[in-house]
Amino acid sequence: MVRTLYATVAVLVVLAGCGAIPGDGSPNVPQHTVSIAVSNNHDESYVVRASAIPPEVEGLEVTYENGSTHRFDVTSFDALPRDELRNATAIATADSTDLTREFAVGPAEGIGGTLDDVSANVTVVYFVLQNGDNHTARGAGVVQCSSDVETTDLEIVIRPDGSLRSSVTCRSDSG
Repeated sequence: MVRTLYATVAVLVVLAGCGAIPGDGSPNVPQHTVSIAVSNNHDESYVVRASAIPPEVEGLEVTYENGSTHRFDVTSFDALPRDELRNATAIATADSTDLTREFAVGPAEGIGGTLDDVSANVTVVYFVLQNGDNHTARGAGVVQCSSDVETTDLEIVIRPDGSLRSSVTCRSDSG
């Protein structure tokens, strides 16, 4: 009887540990990596600003070419009207849960980096800006992979004529 009681308690402790919610009260969100590669084949320098926006937010703040910032009370990036990104140069979550990286790339240069441990189903918003004038957008884009992949690979190429090409690959690293 005592052994059965100990065995039952041990099983309950193990099950409680498996189903527990982390200390912050939120469920364990799968982690994701965003890899960004920028190649500049043009004769001018550029800055690429990429922000990883989590699936749920407490609002978004968009900065525009004229330097103004506007806050949108939305709960996800998908709820933001797309025309609100016209002439934008940056985006951030109102609660600072986004991850943002900037890449300065000169003529005939390439650079890359990663955003590690972002939540699955993250939306990546990027802006290509003229270097020395981080308020003039040359282009922008939005990419998103499904939550069942582990890595988003974003490649941005600035062509010799200054036009942009981007591609995204969504992949699982395991298997």
